[in-house]
Amino acid sequence: MRKLWVMLLVVFSMVFLVGCGDTVSSLTGGSKSNILTEPGLANKVIDELKNKDELKGHDLKAMDGIIFNYYKELGNIVIINIQKPGTTDKVDGYKYENGKWNGPSPVQLTGDGVLADNVGAISTIDFNKIPDMYKVAQEKAKSIEGGEVENGVFYSYSVNDGVFTAMITVAGAREKYDLRFDAQGNLIKETKR
Repeated sequence: MRKLWVMLLVVFSMVFLVGCGDTVSSLTGGSKSNILTEPGLANKVIDELKNKDELKGHDLKAMDGIIFNYYKELGNIVIINIQKPGTTDKVDGYKYENGKWNGPSPVQLTGDGVLADNVGAISTIDFNKIPDMYKVAQEKAKSIEGGEVENGVFYSYSVNDGVFTAMITVAGAREKYDLRFDAQGNLIKETKR
């Protein structure tokens, strides 16, 4: 199970890095809405995904690593890997950029784990809480020297606990913190690195 999770995380990270490399093709067409701070926007974007023809009407299950980011140059970026509805061994990747969802793109799974053990229902996540969690991270950043919120919100799925949690990293001149939230947006742990 762990091997499947680690390999998927590596593949997921590579797709993310490659996909964000082309600034010209990733411009947002003038949209200034920030998915991390605008109430309801993250949920709206996820609802658009749920309404894609191949996903509509299904209880969507995602693998580890749902990423929500906002970049001044690129706009809103969301990356998610969804278990293909009606299958037990297939995952498709989706990426939100330029104000729309791209995908599905097949995801190669490796390792000896069982897919059902490595996915969780996205209906368990309250995406409306992203701005609230981000505010908590911004307040933490204000409390430390040179503090800034790094990137965005990263949801991970715990195979052992069977739940999603979200993490936001705050880095300062002399210290760095990981803020961990439950799927309903409640701060559950602050870890100094």
